[in-house]
Amino acid sequence: MDEVRRGKPRQEVFSAYQSQVEPEKHLAFAIASVADPERIKQGEKLNRILFGLLVFAAITKGLMALSYFGTSFMGGLAMLILGLLVPVAFAIAVYKYEGQAYIFLILLAGLGAVNALLKIGKEGAWMLVDVALLVVIFWLALQVKRKVFPNMSWASVRKDPQGNYIW
Repeated sequence: MDEVRRGKPRQEVFSAYQSQVEPEKHLAFAIASVADPERIKQGEKLNRILFGLLVFAAITKGLMALSYFGTSFMGGLAMLILGLLVPVAFAIAVYKYEGQAYIFLILLAGLGAVNALLKIGKEGAWMLVDVALLVVIFWLALQVKRKVFPNMSWASVRKDPQGNYIW
């Protein structure tokens, strides 16, 4: 996809590699996942906020994981790694405008918010802070995806009536 990043027309890249990738929708999805510089401008402010929230989530999850070390070293280590790894990986992908990451981020933030809601009875009302953060991340990721990657659906790239991919 470096060719797309360097400005080569998406349809040319698709045509050049189409016979090498099966099914072709995987190639189309990879090409569509490269952000168009003009569309980046439309989602830039929201993307910056999303990036900041993901960094904040990584820091807070890392700090919360430290409390697990009191009960179990391995549990604390696992929570520290997962608590840092997931938000940092998404923050890097969001910073780079990697289109595929937004879809997974939307899915995971939505599931995380539902999970946090279900834990309110057991963990307490402070879980509402988690819910609020995850809902905001969900909304921001959805908005950036819509503005920067409007032709990507959950598992493919939209096509025109003639069956050609819309980049």
